Amino acid sequence: MTPIVHIVSVGSTVTESVANVTEIHDGLDFAAHDGDDDDFGIFSVKFSTDGRELVASSNDNSIYLYDLEANRRSLRIPAHKCDVNTVCFADETGHLIYSGSDDSLCKVWDRRCFITKGQAAGVLMGHLEGITFINSHGDGWYFISNGKDQTTKLWDIRKMSSNAT
Repeated sequence: MTPIVHIVSVGSTVTESVANVTEIHDGLDFAAHDGDDDDFGIFSVKFSTDGRELVASSNDNSIYLYDLEANRRSLRIPAHKCDVNTVCFADETGHLIYSGSDDSLCKVWDRRCFITKGQAAGVLMGHLEGITFINSHGDGWYFISNGKDQTTKLWDIRKMSSNAT
């Protein structure tokens, strides 16, 4: 395992249980540091609405933003105390990002002020176990989350706590 993610095209006419990789594209280097890290893993990757960026969640407790046009990682956010399992853009602007982690928290990140504040814009608590999935309504206000506690929650970020942990 390396911190480089390869996007591949997998053929659909496979009769065996082995994937038929037909084309390998350039790798995307999400590495948090120089060198290989055998323990590094990306759990969730989503495109921005304009297709110019990726947001990814990882097992090093971080969120990564990747600029596809520049072909480089543009931002690493040390986001949670545990694995970040899921992440998505909140709306078409790409300024807000939602994340969910094994620390049972959903967090809202505002890229416009993260560099100066260095913390989440807000936290939403309510799951008893880790978050497995987040999906935005696309309006920058609402999202849903699913947790290992077998609950699905609808969140309104206007009701989030500003005490980011």
